[in-house]
Amino acid sequence: MKKILVSFLFSTLSIGVNSTFPILAIPPTIATIINMSTGDRACYIELLDMEGNITIELADFSICEQSNLINKKVELLYKQTNILASECQGNIDCKLSDQVMLIIDVKIVN
Repeated sequence: MKKILVSFLFSTLSIGVNSTFPILAIPPTIATIINMSTGDRACYIELLDMEGNITIELADFSICEQSNLINKKVELLYKQTNILASECQGNIDCKLSDQVMLIIDVKIVN
């Protein structure tokens, strides 16, 4: 069974009634993109890393527009930045923010 990990810096993700994902200290820099979806705070990218772990990372919204990246092995570039806080529940007028490692660039590798 593969582990599913989420690496949101200074953030957590809860899915389901009693399930939470552990936080990774270092997000993957080389991985295969399994899926992408646009959320209220960022683009959510599901990755299969080189060790066989599945992680969910936050990315710039523009990356979700690149559907050609799905099932591709990629190099990921991160930047520490502020995004809309999870407690804002998608309200863009909310003044709160969370500091996260955000994927800002993706390059296909061979």
